[in-house]
Amino acid sequence: MTAGAEGPVFHIEPKGRIASQMIQYMVALKLRSLVPGVRISNVDFPEWGIHHPALPLFGRIERAGQLHHFDMDGLAARARAGGTDAVIYNGFGQRLENFLDADSYRAVFRSSIASPYLFDEQYVVCPIRADDSLDDDDGGNHPLTPVEFYADIVAESGLRPVFMGQTAPNLYTDRLRQRFPDALFLEPGNPMLDFEIIRRAKNIALGVTVFGWLAAWLSHAERVFMAVSGWFNPMQCPQVDLLPFGDLRYRFYLFPLNYDVPLAQHEEAHRLIAPYWRFVPQAALQLMFRGAPRLDPFFTAMRQALDLDFYLTMNPDVPTQFGAGNAEAAWDHYRDRGVREGRLPFRFAPAWYAARYPKAALEVAQGDYGNLAHHYAAVGRTHGYRPVPDETKYVAPDPPGPIRLLIRILRDKSLTLDAPDPPAARGSVTLGPSYDRLKTPLPPIAPLQTGPADPFYIYRLRDIILDASTMVLWQGSKPIPATLYLTGPEYELDAAAFLHPEPTDARQHYIVGSNRAYNNYFHWVAQALPAIDWGLRLRRDREVTLALPPLRHPWQQATLALLGYPDVPRLTLDPSRQYLLSSAEYADFLGERMTWTVPATAAVAYARLRQAVPPAEDDGGDAIYMARTDTTRRVMTNEDAVISMLQRQGVRIIVAGQLPLQRQFALFRRARLVIAPHGAGLTNIVACEPGTHVYELLPGAYDNYCYCRLAQACGLHYWCDVFPGEAADDAEPQERSWRADLDDVARTLGNIRARMIALLPTG
Repeated sequence: MTAGAEGPVFHIEPKGRIASQMIQYMVALKLRSLVPGVRISNVDFPEWGIHHPALPLFGRIERAGQLHHFDMDGLAARARAGGTDAVIYNGFGQRLENFLDADSYRAVFRSSIASPYLFDEQYVVCPIRADDSLDDDDGGNHPLTPVEFYADIVAESGLRPVFMGQTAPNLYTDRLRQRFPDALFLEPGNPMLDFEIIRRAKNIALGVTVFGWLAAWLSHAERVFMAVSGWFNPMQCPQVDLLPFGDLRYRFYLFPLNYDVPLAQHEEAHRLIAPYWRFVPQAALQLMFRGAPRLDPFFTAMRQALDLDFYLTMNPDVPTQFGAGNAEAAWDHYRDRGVREGRLPFRFAPAWYAARYPKAALEVAQGDYGNLAHHYAAVGRTHGYRPVPDETKYVAPDPPGPIRLLIRILRDKSLTLDAPDPPAARGSVTLGPSYDRLKTPLPPIAPLQTGPADPFYIYRLRDIILDASTMVLWQGSKPIPATLYLTGPEYELDAAAFLHPEPTDARQHYIVGSNRAYNNYFHWVAQALPAIDWGLRLRRDREVTLALPPLRHPWQQATLALLGYPDVPRLTLDPSRQYLLSSAEYADFLGERMTWTVPATAAVAYARLRQAVPPAEDDGGDAIYMARTDTTRRVMTNEDAVISMLQRQGVRIIVAGQLPLQRQFALFRRARLVIAPHGAGLTNIVACEPGTHVYELLPGAYDNYCYCRLAQACGLHYWCDVFPGEAADDAEPQERSWRADLDDVARTLGNIRARMIALLPTG
């Protein structure tokens, strides 16, 4: 055969079980997409109706790739150029870059089996492996998934578990049945039937099983709860990459590095790691792995721990090549080849070390250190950890417990921002007739609220931990409740499994400048800016630094500049990390109370923003309507009709997202009447002069009255009508479309204009 006569042959030597062989075939299909005419050889899946007979191999033959890595592009280029006649492939190829998209394979692996089970949104399907011991060549990287992990998923989701796969009675499955007496347990059966059950499920809880992983990836499940454990953790198995980042169905739970143990020991092994696994958002998990190792330079630590005698004894090729006493040459060999080949520079038992020190195993799992040996060399030795078990039954000291730091809220030095007694009323609240017709009215916003029931504070804090992924502050092993705003129940984690803070400059005083929603325009302007402004203007420290996540929006930098703070020193927070702050402050502005109270001091920051931009001098218009025609969320289906009616009445139409921030502020400052559907752009009312009238069109499915409170804080007159959502729209409330009643809008607009005239000064 020549490359020019027929396409090159891709010959597969099958490896592993059915899922591994399916993945080998997926690799072949990816290559065939790059090299038209490739002939696949030696594949037989009668279950899927796939058969490629073994073809003769001759000519220019090469073996492709390592076990998992595969130079797909290089091989394809050689094949297209006629430089390869046949390829023998005996790798596993379990890396996402080796695959086409999932849809391409869904059409390939179509089973003729009609599953008698279809588990809807009430269930979570849990494919389990329950072997006492697994294949010898997997390095012990397929540990059993803890019973406690499934309990966490069930508690979080409220779903009924369905266990399937290797469910025959043994010590592990007996514990599952005891823990979940109401669960469904399917009898072990046909693997193809099991595959179809998984791929047709609405919810899947995925342990360390390649079979389950493949079925879940090819499924149309709505949620996949995936344990990033063993084989699936790239810090434990860097050659494997089966984490489908970007697929929003997946919720990842990071485990410490952990390995197979005999079935009789699994309960104790799982008890030791139970406090340590945790949910990690996709973006944060990607950053963890991408930046690994983050702490202690790898080669510096490993060189300091190098045991020359051990390395030369275990690697006889080194003294043969370089001489028995040549320590420098031995180090060079380890650096240049030993690391890549998985050689150890000193006596070390990774699986034992991970089981003995689960906190260390988590620190490696999240990318703080390159591997377990690196952890030992960098910090384990200083903690008194042992690299190997001692035959004399040496009992290693327990690893340090969770960080125990004390928080001191210095109330005598904290700043009271609002007096407990409400100030005099400013502005008014008027609800349109639509409220009278609404069957289930919103929380009552009619009573005028001009100040909080309790004062707002800026708290001075000492020795706290800031979790940058959520902007939550921790005292020792517990989060500070007031800072848990905008976090979900999954955040309630054991701090011992979570907190690994990085030290910061102890000479600096840090102002926590935002909460978790810093990328939302309302939360940034209404909450973050007052916290920043009051913290900086009332600074009581010479060295002050703003602690902020990366600011990615032009309006974040622009608003800081308007307040006069473009060059204040910043600690730019990595969302995947935690930080130890010796001195810091946190303002109540960042918490939940800001959405339903009216702190007068926040209005001082808003006034400083307003005064930094002069009002528009052109035909900006005294009445403006801020349209939402540039959004696909909470669509007002008849907004065109509303705009036409308002234009006939001389109202100027603007789309805030199409204008620079200062132009938006200038138009709002000039306006005496602002009309808008509910949306983040209404936050611009902070630029309105006191006494301006604000008319909000509120979708009834989204009972949010934050702009009522914001208007009151700024001394504005607030008007509101509420309108029902579309009857057939079953989307989430914050997404649901709705329709304004033109008669109600016209009636309220008339009332507003009459009030504006009545309020004009006389004489």
